[in-house]
Amino acid sequence: MPTIELDIYSDVICPWCYIGKRKMEIALAQHAESGGPEVAVRWRPFLLNPDYSGPSRPTSEYLAERFGAGAASMAAQVTAVAATVGLSYRMDRSLIADTRAAHQLSDAAFAEGGPAVQGAVTEALLRSHFVEGLDVADHAVLDRIGRDGGLSDRAVDRALQAPESAAEIEHEIAHARAIGVSAVPTFVVGGRYGVSGAQDPSVLLELLSRGA
Repeated sequence: MPTIELDIYSDVICPWCYIGKRKMEIALAQHAESGGPEVAVRWRPFLLNPDYSGPSRPTSEYLAERFGAGAASMAAQVTAVAATVGLSYRMDRSLIADTRAAHQLSDAAFAEGGPAVQGAVTEALLRSHFVEGLDVADHAVLDRIGRDGGLSDRAVDRALQAPESAAEIEHEIAHARAIGVSAVPTFVVGGRYGVSGAQDPSVLLELLSRGA
């Protein structure tokens, strides 16, 4: 059977993207148990806050400025939903950040190690932001995540320092918008069928079946 190609557009600081990752993992397990074809997952970049380029700062402050009194209830809601899929969000200590370098690292992980390595690095990036409260714009944090994830020194250094790595990510982000990606997570199968949002596993399983 041919391999199903699954592109997942996401951002490291998107709370629904980590939830969506867990729901897709459930769908992928069910798909495999039913004898479905292999699925090759690739994480694609998207910027939740494309105009944000300043120093990282507490998410709680940022949300309060954008949404006022409703910010706390929004954080509480997404934290409660995250708990239903086994995630322990700490929105009180997460940092809003420019995630371009994090996407560069994720892209390097795919280039050097394929879906498995990129998946491990993506998980570490999301966990660092939502659970551990680390700054995912800090190159020291990203350097550790990359090396712990199995990337070579050369791949990590290129991802974080080479101008062409930054240019490649900007090109991918522009492409995502050009094909209509306007919210994340967005799951696209075979470059044709897609759904947005942290959908239930049943919806994602149906999406995978369309690519079979």
